[in-house]
Amino acid sequence: MNKMRQRSSLVLVIVMAFVLVSGAAAVYFLKGNHKVAPADTEMANLVRMETEEVVPKVLVVGGANGEKIELAISDIPLYKKYLGLQADIAEIENEVERTQLEMLDIAGQERFILLKYNCANKQCSTILVKEHDSELVSVGLADGIFQDYKLSPEKNRLLLRFGYNEGGQVVRHALFAVDLVQMKVIPYEREELAKVYMYAPTWPIPDYEWVDNNQFWIGSADLQSSKAGFEEIQNWFASSERKIKKTTISLNREERLDAYSMP
Repeated sequence: MNKMRQRSSLVLVIVMAFVLVSGAAAVYFLKGNHKVAPADTEMANLVRMETEEVVPKVLVVGGANGEKIELAISDIPLYKKYLGLQADIAEIENEVERTQLEMLDIAGQERFILLKYNCANKQCSTILVKEHDSELVSVGLADGIFQDYKLSPEKNRLLLRFGYNEGGQVVRHALFAVDLVQMKVIPYEREELAKVYMYAPTWPIPDYEWVDNNQFWIGSADLQSSKAGFEEIQNWFASSERKIKKTTISLNREERLDAYSMP
């Protein structure tokens, strides 16, 4: 009987030893082959870093005298951020190819370039870039159809007009000013005028002009109705006698905005 008990105890010890050795081997195998998946934030950072590596380094625009001007994309933060949001290399390359650059006719040592990107149905996102001695400063402008600009009497401010097309028959406008020294947007002095002419394309603005360096007038559609509906403006465009009303607007002397944006 004692011998049988001894044999049973010996078998139990051997079985337990086998289990322990097997378990240790399994743990070793799992540790050796297990790889921790990166967290969501880490993966996002990897994707962002890979995307940044394929963003082209420069944009090239032709100068007035035929020279080539290189604009470092890293010095145009808003544009660089937009390219970094594209899904893959092909989309980035496509967006760069679609980007338009327009040199503004402003005399001086500094050069001003209008960058148009993210275009669809003639409307583009826009950035004004100032270049001097290969250094760049930029300010975000409107999303719309850039139409034209006028330089202030002291040549240090710019009025820009953007159009917004409705069905190919009605065009409304937004008009705002940029400080070319600070490279910031200058808001209107009166908020009620800004709501109508600066921050929302409400009326057609066929004409505008500087009065002095801090004031300008606009000529907008003069309708009998106070409504700015599609039908009312369509009838105004179709009329042989388009009545115009002039409004003088003053710019804020202190406040500046880092970029233009509609509410």
